[in-house]
Amino acid sequence: MKKSIAIVILSTICMSSGAMAASHEGVAKPYTCGFSDIMSIQAPAGATIQNLTSTGGLKAVISPVNHGFLIEDNGSCQDGTVTATIGTNSTNYSTVQLTDGPYLWNPNVMNVKNVGNIQYQSMNHPVGSNQYTLLFK
Repeated sequence: MKKSIAIVILSTICMSSGAMAASHEGVAKPYTCGFSDIMSIQAPAGATIQNLTSTGGLKAVISPVNHGFLIEDNGSCQDGTVTATIGTNSTNYSTVQLTDGPYLWNPNVMNVKNVGNIQYQSMNHPVGSNQYTLLFK
C-alpha cells in the first residue's frame, strides 16, 4: 500500500513538472530549432551597427526597423556566437560578443570591448519575450 501511494505521488509530481515545462515552451524561446531573437540597440546619438558577424549555428541580420539586428538559427540547430560592433567611428565603439542557440533560454553576453566614449551597459528584455535591448552609453 505504501509503495503504491509513493508511486502515485511521484507520478503526479513528474506529470506536474512536465506540464510546467510544456507551459513555458514557446514563451521566450522554444527548445527547438528555427528560433529567432530580436536585438534592439539603445545607444548615443549617431551610433550605428558598424560590424555584425556570426559563427556556429547562428546567422545575424541587421534590422533597420528596430535599430538593431536579428539572431536566427541557420538551420543547423546548434549554438553559436554573434559579434556586434556599435559605434560612431573607428575611435568610439563597443564590440559585444553574444552566445545563443536553440537550447539557451536567453542570449548571453560573453565578451565586451569598449573603445573611446561608447560603453556597453547591459542587456534588458521583457519576461516571456524574444525581444532584447542592448544598452550603451
